[in-house]
Amino acid sequence: MLYIFIAVLLVLAAMNLFMLFVLRQMVRLTGKQVERDAGRLFGMYDELIEKRSRQLEELELEMERIGRLPGLSGSADTGAEKNPLPVQLSAGTKAAPYQDESFSRTYRKIKTEFSFSPGQLARALKDQEEESEAEKALRQTLNSLEELLDFDNLYRLSVLSSEQQETLLKELFSREEAALFHQWGQTQGSRDIVRFADWVKAEKERLDGKMTVQIPASTLAAAPADSGDICYQEDSSICEGARIVYKGRMYDYSI
Repeated sequence: MLYIFIAVLLVLAAMNLFMLFVLRQMVRLTGKQVERDAGRLFGMYDELIEKRSRQLEELELEMERIGRLPGLSGSADTGAEKNPLPVQLSAGTKAAPYQDESFSRTYRKIKTEFSFSPGQLARALKDQEEESEAEKALRQTLNSLEELLDFDNLYRLSVLSSEQQETLLKELFSREEAALFHQWGQTQGSRDIVRFADWVKAEKERLDGKMTVQIPASTLAAAPADSGDICYQEDSSICEGARIVYKGRMYDYSI
């Protein structure tokens, strides 16, 4: 009797597992069919909207042409008072705003034009903006200046008079370093060596900085992981596309 009871339980368990498998297959197939039908219906709906929009535009053009015909101007309606069609609105109800029928076409065009990978765009721009010989020379000069103008040397220079600083800097600076200091002094109207050291650090950080790619929140999840030289940031002001900031310059490919 016990064996019969165990056999019945095994049969019931097998039947339940089979029914669960059948139900899962039915749900999966039904979901795929619904997705296919929804895509087909949305496509038909877009085509219908475009067709109605074209018909409306043709009708408006025809009405304008008829209105310009002789005898159909405002003087032909003398003695006939035109009354506007009555519009019955319930209390507190406002008329609906004008709806642009071409919105779907414009929006689809925007989505198509701005459909690109921000990561690929950033890489292409980075490859295109390879460091020039002038930037390489500037980087080398900034590196040597940053090592020379450390805290100890800046302190020793800052306690000297302007004439003593000028004399010592002529001995310390190379020709490239002296030219950069002179150019900075003419631009800033200052010979302050501490401010110049701060500028050297900021300029070096600008050249060594990462490329920043600003994208909308909807595409941030699909963005590639931050690499060593490119980082991605969310920008709520961007609707489509991307904005890239690199070496103090901005490249805007967004709306």
